[in-house]
Amino acid sequence: MKKYIQYLSVAAVAVLFASCNKLTPSKAEVEAGFAKPDALPTLTIGSAECDAVNGIVNVAVTVSGLPADKENLSLGILTSLTEDFGSSKFIKVENPTEGNVTMQGAVTANQTYYVKAVAASPKGGASYSDVITVNVPDIPLWAKAPGTYVGTVVSEAYGDEYSNTIYVIADPDDPQHTVYIAGVEPYYADDYPGKDLDLNFVKATVDEESGCLVVALGEDMHLGGRAMAGLNAASMNDATNYAPVTFKMTASGDLFRAEAFRTIKSDGSAEDSYAGNTTYKRK
Repeated sequence: MKKYIQYLSVAAVAVLFASCNKLTPSKAEVEAGFAKPDALPTLTIGSAECDAVNGIVNVAVTVSGLPADKENLSLGILTSLTEDFGSSKFIKVENPTEGNVTMQGAVTANQTYYVKAVAASPKGGASYSDVITVNVPDIPLWAKAPGTYVGTVVSEAYGDEYSNTIYVIADPDDPQHTVYIAGVEPYYADDYPGKDLDLNFVKATVDEESGCLVVALGEDMHLGGRAMAGLNAASMNDATNYAPVTFKMTASGDLFRAEAFRTIKSDGSAEDSYAGNTTYKRK
């Protein structure tokens, strides 16, 4: 009886083993059931140039071993404010090509970014370049100064207080060096809207180094036959004493005029003057 049970047990084990062996696929069968991942290119990152005005960084990348079905590949630039790329932005290259290419990444002015190139397959897997750091500069004055500003000025001749709205408008022919400041004479504000550049405006030079818009005397004054001068001289009768009026951009994006300014008639005599130390808040 014992031998019979032993034979039965051995037979049961053999049947179970054979059954299990049929249920367990081979390595080749497993691999055949999955699509092979796409080949991924090698990415070598090079130099980067920032365009703070448009919020992009142009990155030189060398792409080697681009697969045949490159249209399905997500190839582009990752940018992040953190080294772990926990929160990042991705700009995809629409038409991937082999060799030395320029890719674009998304950035914000006045920040330090971590940047790398990435190639990801829709079937899984990704390849990355090394990581570089990019210091994005601030937006230049010529690009961020245009806008509407409001300040309060006082007529020193009459004692009247004016809410003075000025409009900084880029010169379309030379935006990086010149702007118009309209509405600068508050007396004309109601009758001659400065934003229309029909009368009440002056021309200013953009000084990136000092962060100032510098208004110089001359034929670019359009204040109804008057001109404007800074009040740093004892007399308004000597034109050589007239100082340029400057509007300095503050850290908060407002414009600050430290000097008083005076409007003068075409014969050089004083018309009116306005107190200095005025901050024009950006609207």
